[in-house]
Amino acid sequence: MDREKALAEFMNSRLEDVPQQISSEGDSINQLVKEILETNYKGNKYIDGALVGIEGSTRAILNGLRNDGIVSNFRNIKVFVTQNNPRTPIVSYEIQLPSKINYILISSEVSLN
Repeated sequence: MDREKALAEFMNSRLEDVPQQISSEGDSINQLVKEILETNYKGNKYIDGALVGIEGSTRAILNGLRNDGIVSNFRNIKVFVTQNNPRTPIVSYEIQLPSKINYILISSEVSLN
């Protein structure tokens, strides 16, 4: 099974664990992304192009979350390492959460005839 297919299957199995109605949805999404990336990359040999692979995987994860309506949109995916810790990639991105419905206004007409 190729890496992208395995990533997609793992992501779909984990989506059930994402809480839908909690105050820290962003934290839950970040934790999910982190878990998927660690499952696929942690412990692997660090090679040139690994950062590009991590960026592509992050994009695939966020696309899946967008397709499932968990996030409305995302942008500015960046993967980099620091000089202090060049073997620990840092992933950053921005997500937009869907708008929530606060109230539903129901208007009806009642006929007394």
